[in-house]
Amino acid sequence: MSSVTIMEYEGHQIRLVEREAGDMWFVAADVCRCVCLAINSRTGKPNVTVATRELTDSQKEKFRVDTPENPKNPWIDMMIVSENGLMQMLSLSDTIKAQQFKQFVEQEYPKINASTAYAGASTAE
Repeated sequence: MSSVTIMEYEGHQIRLVEREAGDMWFVAADVCRCVCLAINSRTGKPNVTVATRELTDSQKEKFRVDTPENPKNPWIDMMIVSENGLMQMLSLSDTIKAQQFKQFVEQEYPKINASTAYAGASTAE
């Protein structure tokens, strides 16, 4: 089972999923909310399909998360992106928020990827 780590950035929680190879992948919807990328003006929710459409299949994938607290919907599928996919997604945005987050990830990702005991994160199974 993959573990989920939560990273805090400027009051936003961004979930990271540990994949089989030990790499941490980012939940695309969390990143979109954090940097205001591909937000639907009518609903206020991120449009992950739009945000990730330029990424290759090796940079993104669907990830199933169990939600036992919701018996009507026992799981949800989320789009997760690799570090490479995240950087490409952020480079397509010209917002200052996206560029600042990109710099933050470039500094913090080696720490996060090296250990799930990252000081700025909490872990959930």
